[in-house]
Amino acid sequence: MRDELKRLNAVEVVPNRFLYRGMCFDLNHEPAEIMSTDYEFYKYIKEEHRALFDTKPFREAVSTYLRDKYKKKLGLLEIKMRDEVNKKNNHNVISYLKSTRKFYINKYKDAENIR
Repeated sequence: MRDELKRLNAVEVVPNRFLYRGMCFDLNHEPAEIMSTDYEFYKYIKEEHRALFDTKPFREAVSTYLRDKYKKKLGLLEIKMRDEVNKKNNHNVISYLKSTRKFYINKYKDAENIR
């Protein structure tokens, strides 16, 4: 995993701890610990996603994890947009949600190209 992270230009913040695409890979442990940086503090990724790194090639596992993450965020945005349009109809908020949706769609497409 270390060689693959180096090849992908992941940032080594301390020895054997890499940041790559919103994930922290701690190679000081066996098996490597994988955490998400989406929160104020690192949070371990779910076991179902952790299993991907054991069963699939590294790039494919990263791609699958990121696509799942962005798909979830897009689903939450859809609910917020529907609520805003049907109840409050604030055009500034709707515009902000549209731009956020576009941002996550681009991130999703980018995650598909990791493979």
